[in-house]
Amino acid sequence: SCNLSVACSARKTSIMKQLLSVIICVIIFYQSGTAFSIPEPQKQYAGRCILAILNCHYDTALAVTDSAMAADSLDPIAPLLRLTAIGIRDVDFDTLLDSADFFCTYQNAEKRISSHEKTKGPSSYSKMLLGFCKGIHSSFYLREKSYFAAMRNGLKAISLLDESHRLDSTNVEPFFLLGLYNYAKGELKRRLWWVLFWYPGSKKDGIDLLWRCNANGYLSAEASLLALAEIYTRENKQDECAAVVERLERDLPASRFTLWAKARYFESRRLFYEAGQVYELLAVSYASEQAGKFNMILTRNLQAHMLLRSGQRKDAADSCRAILRETASKRNKVIFNDTKKLLRRINDGETE
Repeated sequence: SCNLSVACSARKTSIMKQLLSVIICVIIFYQSGTAFSIPEPQKQYAGRCILAILNCHYDTALAVTDSAMAADSLDPIAPLLRLTAIGIRDVDFDTLLDSADFFCTYQNAEKRISSHEKTKGPSSYSKMLLGFCKGIHSSFYLREKSYFAAMRNGLKAISLLDESHRLDSTNVEPFFLLGLYNYAKGELKRRLWWVLFWYPGSKKDGIDLLWRCNANGYLSAEASLLALAEIYTRENKQDECAAVVERLERDLPASRFTLWAKARYFESRRLFYEAGQVYELLAVSYASEQAGKFNMILTRNLQAHMLLRSGQRKDAADSCRAILRETASKRNKVIFNDTKKLLRRINDGETE
């Protein structure tokens, strides 16, 4: 009866994974600004840009980076931040808004990083920047389901970040991506132990690296917490997740990424009414965005399922009717069909 709810939850879990792969790159890059003494003007615009990205203010982030790129044609940071803003925006809206702009920005960023390395020589800093660039490029192919290309670029990013840390053992910035990579390997080994018993990787080590990054970062603290919230939800560690979500609410209260983490936490605690309220906030937020219609409908649907599971039948029916007043499309057809079935079940007196 709640097949779509399960499917939507799985879909958003996948989106969160993709989101984390991009946020990883954001924070690794920004931390380079503090650890490697980027000039103060660059630190200032980088900080404004990343805060805008984490709060889903993509137009602001793009305006900041465009201004910085125009002011300095050699600066490798601005195009990387622009690439990050485009990547996270696409993940947030679950669609590719401008792939041509993405690739153009990627090429610009890679070119500037290469020029920087030729001028100043290879370093922990340059390797980290290139790893960041490759990581975002990999996330694009992941969303396109080009898994071979995603794996190739992703492994290259890991290699570059590992090399970055080896070149400078005091550089802990790569730990964010390396931490998630270790967690993912540990999860894979747990699921496929019978054929991958030799596969390296520890979930515990990955989580420890994320906390080390959180403790030593500036803006990285919030992004690492987003990763840890997702991990603790998956691990069913509710107390740890509650503490992380509380910190996210304090630091990024208006971010849709925080709202997704909070909704998933409430679902894991079977606090369905509270989860429904958060999905309502997400629906309102997406409704205000030009590219947010699909996720607005999706979160309304998830809200309806949560309300029904909490016994709020009238409110659940109202959410269903709000969805059905929207225009159906090929992309949201599955959600519309599920919503119609859900409304019929509500009218027939059924429950989740």
